[in-house]
Amino acid sequence: MGRGRVAIFGVAFFDFSVVQELAMKSVFALLMAVLLSNLVIGPAHAAEARPSSGTELNPLQGQWERELTPEDLKAGLRRAVKEIKGNKETVTFYGEDNKLLRRHTVDFKLEKNGDIRVFTYFNMEVTDGDGKGNKRNDPVSYVYRVYEDRFFEVTGLLPGQEQQAVTVFLWKRLKKETQ
Repeated sequence: MGRGRVAIFGVAFFDFSVVQELAMKSVFALLMAVLLSNLVIGPAHAAEARPSSGTELNPLQGQWERELTPEDLKAGLRRAVKEIKGNKETVTFYGEDNKLLRRHTVDFKLEKNGDIRVFTYFNMEVTDGDGKGNKRNDPVSYVYRVYEDRFFEVTGLLPGQEQQAVTVFLWKRLKKETQ
């Protein structure tokens, strides 16, 4: 008697291999349905992310100074300033005696998906200091929030960043006279 068959008094009663085959077909059909729904729903979900408007862009304009971490200080960083004009950002890092260590510029876009705001930068070019002339075109994204005079930059929360540690950088708006 073959596998998957039940016999009573030597007579084949039921063939479980048919059930196994049906179960495998059902599992395959279910997996295909999930895959196809993700192909259809995925782009629709991605389309929900709306590009920035002036309303989202305006609060970011100006100069911001980052609160330094102990790791920054160990690495010799003494100050980090970002300046945002339109959809361009310039970040400058300073060491001891206000010595310029590195400056880079990027283009960026803002998106909003529900209450989540995403800052994506690309076309990075190191314009001064260490690595001058280096370019990086691939996009890098993080979650952000502007609240009063604070700009929160949070990495490690977005899809594809699961292996990355969650890091929060706090930038404070520079007053007009400091700019």
